[in-house]
Amino acid sequence: MTAMTIHTHRTATSNPAERGLEYGSTWSRQIRAAVAEYQQHFRTVGIDADTVRRVSESAGERIRAGMPDLSEEIEQIAAGADLPAWQVMMLNARTEILALAPPAQECSATAFWPAGGIPHTMQTWDWRPGLATESLVSAFPTAEASSQVVTFAEFGQVGKIGVNSHGLGLHFNILRHRSDGSRSGTPVHVAARHILEVATTVSEAIEVARSLTFGASSVFTIASRSGHLRTACVEATPVGVGVIEGREGVALNHTNHFLDPELASGAQPAAPASTSGRRLEYLDGQSQALSITDPLQRIAALHRAPEVAICVRRTPGVPEHEDSVTKATIALDLVTPALGIHSGGPRDVQPDTWQTITV
Repeated sequence: MTAMTIHTHRTATSNPAERGLEYGSTWSRQIRAAVAEYQQHFRTVGIDADTVRRVSESAGERIRAGMPDLSEEIEQIAAGADLPAWQVMMLNARTEILALAPPAQECSATAFWPAGGIPHTMQTWDWRPGLATESLVSAFPTAEASSQVVTFAEFGQVGKIGVNSHGLGLHFNILRHRSDGSRSGTPVHVAARHILEVATTVSEAIEVARSLTFGASSVFTIASRSGHLRTACVEATPVGVGVIEGREGVALNHTNHFLDPELASGAQPAAPASTSGRRLEYLDGQSQALSITDPLQRIAALHRAPEVAICVRRTPGVPEHEDSVTKATIALDLVTPALGIHSGGPRDVQPDTWQTITV
């Protein structure tokens, strides 16, 4: 498989409309390609075009009412790329749309909180081989210029995995709950960006997540360099938010199944080929490696095991729209702060393939 191409974009403007227009016009080819890829994927998995548009426009209304700056940014991304606004919203609401299709298993995240120290984090981002053939790391000031954010996301999305200048970092895994699709809500990708814009500590991030209504489920693994609580997994669903608090000296790990007991009771059954349990068991057994501060040394220690369960390869004979592959390995530095990224799985990380983008 050809590696995903990761681009970078840095802007000095804090004006949402200006930032969106600059993004959309600079990366119009990639955004239009992402729209075409997802429209084809939705057709392949049996989601009709009317449903795609309905969910996208409903998400847009929700964002317009509660997060007008982000709504304006998304609309101007669309204008810059010469696309209807609902199509860029579709990219931001792709998790909510895919809640209507069979579940996909993706991503393994970990945050290690050293005793008396500042956490460090990493994750693999696993997704469909034929989607997100290109992606973007963006660095920008927030709408009120109160902080800086750097975030990795698919083209057209306003956020996914990232860190802000307050030293708050956020990782992102998909979950599936029986309530998914039962109501309109803030798209989880937009929620991730909103948390990075307004929260400075893990406790604040939890409060922000609890203030939102969700239409589909995901887990945000959050870590910060300050506050009394420095790591937590925030499991967000249409029926509520569950929090798994981290502890000093311990790695907090999450894959693609619920860890909150109450939410787990309503989880949608995993696909038969799900590796979520095996990946979590692998991470839980790698405490020594996960405690290493330097990201390249940590990743190297992780893949010394005979089998690296979090490094997902293509499955022979499985169609692209049903398969998953590790498209990126990402670590967040909460001190600098910065985002480090490699296109591909942990086994393939080398010093010359590792990019570091500061806020």
